[in-house]
Amino acid sequence: MASLPRYRSDFTTSVAVILAMVASPYACLSEAKELALVRLPIPREDHDPLYIRQQTIKWASSVVRFRYVLDVPILGDAGGVRRFKSNEVEGTMDCVRRTFAIGTVTTYSGTAATGEAIYGYTPKPGEMPPKRIDERKGSTFGYLFRYLCTPSSSLTNTGAR
Repeated sequence: MASLPRYRSDFTTSVAVILAMVASPYACLSEAKELALVRLPIPREDHDPLYIRQQTIKWASSVVRFRYVLDVPILGDAGGVRRFKSNEVEGTMDCVRRTFAIGTVTTYSGTAATGEAIYGYTPKPGEMPPKRIDERKGSTFGYLFRYLCTPSSSLTNTGAR
């Protein structure tokens, strides 16, 4: 009987260590995910809230790959207040050709990629060919283009062009 409490203590400690090892990466990812979003400085009347995950920005010559989040309105309102959900999208943009393509889209129940992932879609190869960037006011990729590809942007890959 004298060894049972020690065994139980060792077993409890082992289980706690294993649970901490399994849970901690997810806790860190959750915190990093929330901290990673940067809201673009776009007037609210011009566009719904648009964010970019700066850690995902990867340059190859004039082509940039990244993930952005767009808050999208939900039909109806709650007591006169607009409600939103959000889409996180993998994007690729060619700053010289002024084209973009999208990849996997994940829809979240809350704003800024929070809440539950409620829908996801990954296009089949060739399903979403690159499209010309519309630079008019209100265009999501127009704002992303100005944020990522213009010389005044701190994120422009000026050394690669």
